[in-house]
Amino acid sequence: MDLYAQAAILMDADTGEILYEKNAYQRMEPASLTKIMTCMLAIEEGNPQELVTMTADGLKMMEDASSIDLVEGERLTMEQMLYALMLPSANDAANAIAIHLAGSMENFAERMNQKAAELGLSGSNFVNPSGLPEEGHYSTAYDLAEITRAALSEPEFFTYAGASEYEIPKTRWNEEHTFSHLNRTLLKENKSYDPRAIAGKTGWTDTAGNCLMTVGEQDGVRLISILLKSDGVSGAVYQDNKALFDYGFSNFKKMELALPAYQEEVSLKNQEGQLEQYLVSQQEGQTFQVLLPTDWAETGGTLEILPPDPEAVVEQGMVSTQVQLVDGQTKEVLTLVGEIFLQAQELEPPPQETQQVTSSSAQEWMRYVLWVLVGLIILVLFCLLRVLRRYFW
Repeated sequence: MDLYAQAAILMDADTGEILYEKNAYQRMEPASLTKIMTCMLAIEEGNPQELVTMTADGLKMMEDASSIDLVEGERLTMEQMLYALMLPSANDAANAIAIHLAGSMENFAERMNQKAAELGLSGSNFVNPSGLPEEGHYSTAYDLAEITRAALSEPEFFTYAGASEYEIPKTRWNEEHTFSHLNRTLLKENKSYDPRAIAGKTGWTDTAGNCLMTVGEQDGVRLISILLKSDGVSGAVYQDNKALFDYGFSNFKKMELALPAYQEEVSLKNQEGQLEQYLVSQQEGQTFQVLLPTDWAETGGTLEILPPDPEAVVEQGMVSTQVQLVDGQTKEVLTLVGEIFLQAQELEPPPQETQQVTSSSAQEWMRYVLWVLVGLIILVLFCLLRVLRRYFW
């Protein structure tokens, strides 16, 4: 598939299975796709009706940065700020949210990086909540897809990222704000409208080029498309997005495959970070949904459970691991298709260790008995000498 984008990925939103990728792990400027992370954290840590105040520090940004012209002291609800964040990509709203939640944009950026680490992502470093150009601010198409996938677990994310338009009523500080979503796939009157699109986010700077996140859904399949620096012709980023959706929805079919039974003894970390021996297992009869190529699905495929990462932590008797898809005929490994949780039962110390401890204890006991016998013999000899001395000396 030929794309204008320098980096791209198409991911199954349910399992994280990668259907297509181009330079997906290359670190690049994410522009306002950064705001996907900002939105997710605001949903997790804020309340839709709490008031957020625009501060002087939040208004410090480049002159041509997109905004809804908030003024110092203006107060909007978190909900209104999030609509402004996701639809017209307002940088003033992003800064206001960050300062409100973390005290400063720098503190909020640290929280963004902590969240990325919690998601197991290593290709991103966030310096600000908006995505405006700043040294050391970068991400990857893969990381942005995973961040979007995590955000989709919050139902409110669709409210903000999926709205085609929104209006903020007039306040005593400002006139009413009326705006449409910048992601044209969500606008029915636009030529780039795609009925499969259900949520999205745009991004653009001189150096990052056109960037786009779009979530699409069709026939029970939900896909995430990420495009970075998609330029070359007018509307290139929307041509790329259509190409990815056409490819994904036309060439893959969701099927339910049986998970194999699995059992293995492994060393894993407990919640205190200490290594322990566990028996990890998966019973027969469990299934897993996976997207298979439509021209290949009929040949059959099998799933394989990979051993858990030694760094994985056991929580509440469960540990996560990956499932990979194997061609039913050639046995070729095709791709990782998602994550499952295995039962993890802590094991007693190995028998040989118990035997060693028992043997060592027995040796100590025998040594003690021997010393007692020696002492008794010495005492008897001493008494005998005293008796002999009385009669012969």
